[in-house]
Amino acid sequence: MDIPRKPPHFIIDLSLWDEHTKSEKNELVEQVLASISTVRRYLWDTNLELTNAPSEFLDSLNRFTKGFNHRVIIRSYGPDIKGGTLLCLTRRAIVYLMRL
Repeated sequence: MDIPRKPPHFIIDLSLWDEHTKSEKNELVEQVLASISTVRRYLWDTNLELTNAPSEFLDSLNRFTKGFNHRVIIRSYGPDIKGGTLLCLTRRAIVYLMRL
């Protein structure tokens, strides 16, 4: 396996936000916060990107994080992928999707 030349960039796509119940949405916000914490342990906030983030998600995130500063990239549209290897993290495994 080749050692990456630059730090990895993690993307959490929130395009299915509206498919979740209120309880699931709260859990998703908690999972995003856990992801920020994990990325911070090894890298920087800018290595994490939240895409397709609806305003309802942003409101929930702000409610959960009063006084919490972060530099996570948040976009209301899809990810900006500029080459490299793309992996999809699922519950069961890491699936190789494409090599650009």
